[in-house]
Amino acid sequence: MLSPVPPPSFQWDESSPYYKIVTKSTTLSKEDQDLVSDHSKRLFTRLGINDYARMDWRMDGKGQLRLLEANPNCGWCWDGHLPKTAALAGIDYANFFKIILESAWARYEKIEMEKVKVKKFVNVGKSTKLNETCNGSSGNLREER
Repeated sequence: MLSPVPPPSFQWDESSPYYKIVTKSTTLSKEDQDLVSDHSKRLFTRLGINDYARMDWRMDGKGQLRLLEANPNCGWCWDGHLPKTAALAGIDYANFFKIILESAWARYEKIEMEKVKVKKFVNVGKSTKLNETCNGSSGNLREER
């Protein structure tokens, strides 16, 4: 029989087994770490996720890695697994958010630059038309406005 699904508040209830879950460094082999990293990055891209996400993986009793979920809106709270994982990599809470915000800002700036390029191209296309017929005997293209 399956255990009942606990309410979200269980993670803050000190008597809950979920409260006792600890975020810690992996003991996976280098090969398994590379597999998880590679597949997580590919899924991040394939799903069109921006800036941050948490990919939850589990290993079954036979040592087979299984993706549990791709979570593009995971917890940012100070005690969430994503900030705790960043801390294991030596990134404190403030810098963790700085990295995410810088990523989002860079993406936003890139989108705005693309809009400017498209706008310039469209404006040029509306105001200038090159006539592919030769202009007199010079063989030059004639610009029509």
